[in-house]
This record gives sequence, structure tokens and C-alpha cells, in this order.
Amino acid sequence: MGAALQMMGETLTEAGWKFNALETGDGLYCSYRTDAGAWGVVVQEREAAQQLIVYSVFPKQVPEAHRADVMTFITIANYALPIGNFELDLRDGELRFKSSVDLEGTALNPQMAGLLVHTNIRTMQTYYLGLVEVMAGLSDPAEAVASCEEA
Repeated sequence: MGAALQMMGETLTEAGWKFNALETGDGLYCSYRTDAGAWGVVVQEREAAQQLIVYSVFPKQVPEAHRADVMTFITIANYALPIGNFELDLRDGELRFKSSVDLEGTALNPQMAGLLVHTNIRTMQTYYLGLVEVMAGLSDPAEAVASCEEA
């Protein structure tokens, strides 16, 4: 476990989060729940590249029949996002939101760690219900994004 991941673990612990180490040793995992829904949060360190990445992983895979609509949704959403981006794996339907920081020449501090995680979670929370509706075929992607961003 590198210094950045250790700092992130300490920051999460101080905030009262309960997490587990990934079997690979390069990350942490926990569940996160809000009124909107629940999803997994993964923090991964790429020590050689000096990068720390936070993923909010949607709890269900996107059904193949709705992947085109979800791609439209996340493309529209990504365009306006100042930090991070949604990603969709077209092979298996995994959907996640990624935020990251390049730590070359600097060290992660508790404030940076907290902001990285909280920005990630707030973004997933903002778009969560719209994604659920589009995945179920209940909403037009553009309308769903607009509704999420107005809320």
C-alpha cells in the first residue's frame, strides 16, 4: 500500500467509513448509501504512475438493450462535468463514475483525499435516479440529464 492509499484510508477512517482492502493490495472498497440508492466505492492507487482514482460503481450492470441510451445519457452528463467522468464498459455493462488526481511532485493530504471522494459521491448521487430511469427505459436520456441537473 502506497502513501496516497494509506492517507486515503486514514481519512476515510477518521470520517467513520468502514472499508476493506482489495485483494490486489492496491485499493480500498466500501459501500455507500444515500436516499437515492446504494453503490460501491473503490479507491485505487497506481503507485508507479503516482495516481489515485476513486470509482463509484453502479450496483447493476446496464442491460444490453439500454446501453445506447445510457451512453447518450453519460455523454451529455460528461460534457458539463468539471471534475471526473462516467464510464460504461460495453462488454459487460459495468457503469461507474471516476474521479482522480495526479500526485506527481506532491503528496496527498487529508483535505485533497476528502474532496476527491466527496466530489465523486456527490456526482453519482446527482445522476443516480436519472440513470435508473434510463436503464429501465422509462426516460429519454437528454430529459433525464436535464432533470438531474435541475434538482
